[in-house]
Amino acid sequence: MAIEKIEKVSLALTREQLEEEEVKLISTENFVPIRIEEHTTSEVTNTLTHKTENPYENIYIELERFLQLTGYRPPFKKEEIGIKSQFPMEETEKKLISINGTLKKLIDERNQLHKDLENYEKALFYIRILHNLEINLEDITNFEFLRLIFGRVPVNHFKSLIYSSENLPILILDINKDENNVWIFVFAPPNLLNDTYKVLHSAYFKEDSLPDGYRGTPAELEKKLDSNIQLTKLAIEKNLLEIKRTLYENKEFIDQIYSKIVARKKIYELASFGAYSKGENIFFLNGWMPTKTSQSIEKKLKRNTVLIKTPAEEIPDSEKKRVPVKLKYKNKIVEAFKLITNMYSLPRYGEIDPTPFVSVLFVIMFGFMLGDVGHGLVLLLIGLFVRRKSREFGTVISTAAISSILFGFLYGSVFGFEWIPAILLRPMLKIETLMLIAVIFGIIVISMGMTLNIINGFSQKNWEKAIFGGEGIAGSIFYVTTIFSISFFLVTKKLPIPKIVLFALLGFSLLSVFFAEPLTLLIETKEKGRKRESNKTLFPDGFWIVTPISLFNLLIEFFSNTISFVRLAAFALTHEALFSAFWIMTLMVRPTPGGGLWSVLIFLLGQMILVGLEGLVVFIQDLRLTYYEFFTKFFEGNGEVFKPFSFEK
Repeated sequence: MAIEKIEKVSLALTREQLEEEEVKLISTENFVPIRIEEHTTSEVTNTLTHKTENPYENIYIELERFLQLTGYRPPFKKEEIGIKSQFPMEETEKKLISINGTLKKLIDERNQLHKDLENYEKALFYIRILHNLEINLEDITNFEFLRLIFGRVPVNHFKSLIYSSENLPILILDINKDENNVWIFVFAPPNLLNDTYKVLHSAYFKEDSLPDGYRGTPAELEKKLDSNIQLTKLAIEKNLLEIKRTLYENKEFIDQIYSKIVARKKIYELASFGAYSKGENIFFLNGWMPTKTSQSIEKKLKRNTVLIKTPAEEIPDSEKKRVPVKLKYKNKIVEAFKLITNMYSLPRYGEIDPTPFVSVLFVIMFGFMLGDVGHGLVLLLIGLFVRRKSREFGTVISTAAISSILFGFLYGSVFGFEWIPAILLRPMLKIETLMLIAVIFGIIVISMGMTLNIINGFSQKNWEKAIFGGEGIAGSIFYVTTIFSISFFLVTKKLPIPKIVLFALLGFSLLSVFFAEPLTLLIETKEKGRKRESNKTLFPDGFWIVTPISLFNLLIEFFSNTISFVRLAAFALTHEALFSAFWIMTLMVRPTPGGGLWSVLIFLLGQMILVGLEGLVVFIQDLRLTYYEFFTKFFEGNGEVFKPFSFEK
């Protein structure tokens, strides 16, 4: 069974045993807590005491702060929790605060050093641009009647800048040049700054700032900045060594307390889901747990700890939607196909997991549509490569590729060529047979979906789904009888059973589907031993309008779902048609000048399209058939993810 059996467990334990017993629960990594107020009445909740504060929150924050400052993350070790021994929380927290204070100073110092280094390197960049000038920087920045503008202009716009500035009383000096830009000084009167900037911007001028606070010539400043940069880098290295020294001095201490603090914080996080009795002597906690785990944990809990287990199947219907789903597969290949199922939805607890069926149907349909030994081998190599990055997706591709290879032998196709004998048929020569096989396969898939829906309906005691629904027994009888009768008539020109019996069977099944809602209501009313209130309940408002439309829509769906599987044959034929088209183009260009090269390129392009583009399209069509023709017959989904409480998550 892919979906594990789940139980709702309720625990009652003494306050003194809280930490020790909760460690056992969390250690299973199979316990999903339930907030007690969500599953108890308000009257019961009001008699309990809820505590949300966590006594280990502050010390945990300081621990995390240390780990973030140092980048160190010790391993969590369950054996070092030491829950039975006293933990010196106050003393430990004070030491952590002291260590973090030291680290904070070192980190602030490092940040300032990096900022200084960035400023020095930026200043050095501009100083080197000015290295040809034999003038003190302060002498050119302190003019009274002129303003200095410093920046760069693209090389190809410099001449146009000179030309456009001829009518302005400004001075433009080019002081340096590289492959892309000309660096310039612009001296302009204060009252003409706006006009000056208009001219500069028309030449795509970008303004820069001269290094501020430096005195001396560019040559002198370059040496000074070089020296400052080297000293700052040494200071950064020294600072880094100090941080590492602080880490290694306290590493043993952090390793000792990490598991203890994390475990205790998690214990009280879990405790926030439960509640205490009025006297705070007894603690209550509810949660979900796999049946096998609950049987195991029951043996480990102390005798005076009360554990009540309720199978998920026995809880009220209002709670069943909240039951988390834990999937477990024995076969790794089948497990990989949960990727396909989960893209649609997670199975709901109590319904059949479609993944094992998907692992078969999806693979068969892929091979049916893209049956080629050579292309399948290429896809297999791609799948094995993808598997290194994504095990599940790579396995899906690889398995589908193997199906493609097998169908390639059935079709006798290798890279599109008929190099081997066809075991079953050649698609282009047996089109009608191929389409017939596709439709028969579709009928089997749809019937399988209906069968699974009936099983789901009976297991959920949903009589409308199981018996009277369009995908229930009534709908299945109509669908199978219609298909069988039409097929039998086309082959023998006779009906398989007398007309009156046939029409009676079809009519009875359609009437059952039509009156599914009132019939279900009658059964449920009888089961509960209550009288029906009125005819309005049996035939709700709009029944006589909505139901005929729904029935007509069901008949259309039966037809369209069945015909939809013709696409299996269509894409198998498309594969051969595309190959033939590219092969004809290859042969056409071969006699032309340079045709040898062009023919090779066209052939390779065709193979890439057949493997890549067609492979993608076939994959999408495979998903469509799986989701809309198979899943819609029985699969509801919208299941709750099983998220167990853990020390490390």
